[in-house]
Amino acid sequence: MKKLLFHTALLIVINLVFSQAVSAQENKSPEDILVGEWNLTVKNLAAYDINLLLNLEKTDGILHGEVSIPGSGEEPNEFKEIVLTDSIFAIEIIFDAFLGVPMPLIVTVEDENSLSGTLFGYGLTGKRTEQ
Repeated sequence: MKKLLFHTALLIVINLVFSQAVSAQENKSPEDILVGEWNLTVKNLAAYDINLLLNLEKTDGILHGEVSIPGSGEEPNEFKEIVLTDSIFAIEIIFDAFLGVPMPLIVTVEDENSLSGTLFGYGLTGKRTEQ
């Protein structure tokens, strides 16, 4: 009987801890989830895939970011404008690339470690980098 009570109490405690962890994740804003480094793969752009590095940080409550091509040696492109839409967990990032032409990058948070979206209309996927 004592074993049964112990196991039941242990299951209740584990359930409470797990539910607290899940609710803490659910309460994160899209901005908080997006903060960090992301490896993006743009599919079928110019007949092949292109890899990008997306770096987002939050300073004084404001989201800032830049995108770069890993290993290219070029300076990252800082974002001109970031528009966050809470209802669909999407972020629209306008940055100047390729002779000053604005390139719209739209990403949607799939979960804490993956993104989907488009770059200039081409589909992309993203995974959080190991930190």
